[in-house]
Amino acid sequence: IGEAHGIFTKLQEVGPAQSNNRSSNLLQLSRQYRAVLHACVQSLYRNADAAQKFDYGGGLSIASGDHDHRYYLAQAHLYTSMELLWHLCEVVLLEVLPGGCAVPPMLEWIRWHCTQADDKVKLVLASDHPSEEAQFWPASLSLSLFFSLSLSLSLSFSL
Repeated sequence: IGEAHGIFTKLQEVGPAQSNNRSSNLLQLSRQYRAVLHACVQSLYRNADAAQKFDYGGGLSIASGDHDHRYYLAQAHLYTSMELLWHLCEVVLLEVLPGGCAVPPMLEWIRWHCTQADDKVKLVLASDHPSEEAQFWPASLSLSLFFSLSLSLSLSFSL
């Protein structure tokens, strides 16, 4: 809470008077806030692990620990979603590129957070017969959608 308050206080100081550095200041503060969110996620996962391993004793059932474990996991998933959306907003709204092109940072965000395509490609390439692998076409489509056309073509030529 203290870190988030400090970031909020710094944000109040960034005003129209600092318009020449405003975008970079906002981006820096946004990244700091996202780091706080990430720390909260890590703390929630640690709490979930501790709740699962904790011996409640004293007549309390293991269901109490299971409830706490599920609660912390649900909160961690919620905070992870908030962090992902916050990062996406940074990419779309705060990162200023020459010409206003948002495609390269969006592709980087996709590569960073959407790893399913990479997992599918690794599975297909590990097969003795890649074209017969069940994930061949989903992997090829995912690569095409993520603008990895050269990888998609090379996967197709492995037929």
